[in-house]
Amino acid sequence: MSDLPASSEGHGKGWRDRLTPDEITRTVIDAVHTGAESRWEPAQRRAAALFGVTHEQKLIAVRKHFQKEVVGLGTATGAVAALPGAGTATALATGVADIGWVTVRNADLILTVAAIHGHTEAEVEERTAWILAVLVFGDDAAASFDQLARELGKKAASVATSATMKKMNKAMAKKVFKSYGTKKGALALGKALPFGVGAVFGATSSYRGLKALIRDADLFFRQIPRADATPTLATTVDLAKGDDEA
Repeated sequence: MSDLPASSEGHGKGWRDRLTPDEITRTVIDAVHTGAESRWEPAQRRAAALFGVTHEQKLIAVRKHFQKEVVGLGTATGAVAALPGAGTATALATGVADIGWVTVRNADLILTVAAIHGHTEAEVEERTAWILAVLVFGDDAAASFDQLARELGKKAASVATSATMKKMNKAMAKKVFKSYGTKKGALALGKALPFGVGAVFGATSSYRGLKALIRDADLFFRQIPRADATPTLATTVDLAKGDDEA
């Protein structure tokens, strides 16, 4: 729980154990499957409609598109969970719902970045693997994704079969809580801070996470090959800098 401000540690101890690893993992995996199964075509349409000519401009447009909604959710759930009289049960329920919804929207974002990079064909298992790889492995997603494919299927990820993808998804699912899950659990716990403080914590954490996720997804799709075309030259915009100029 090191992602939390020091002042939040004592406040959360009374109900922290109720946000269990199994509950977080189940919520995240269900949300990932929802994203992979139903968000691919909308992501392609979203990518096609983004403002911008260059790759960097499109990444900035992605960030702006998701920023208002995701950061707004972080603020709203922080405020609701910390309302006087709401109690820890409300904080817990709101935090779990937040984890699920933000994960679905993160899947939307990852698939949108995939579409920006020209990925047009992918089965559900492959889309699930993309989402899990970025969420679980972060900026090391491409290398870890390929290594896992070789370990489980004896071939590179670019030629992995559907059966191998299923094995990879099961393996990555087991890593959810120790990576992505604990981060989201920490954010949910942070939103149970006193009214106002929790809202701000939720918003700033969501914004930082959004920028990092875009960078990680962009790096991942720059490094994994497309089956349908020669990879385009694209450089990752540094979203941690120059926001005032965007």
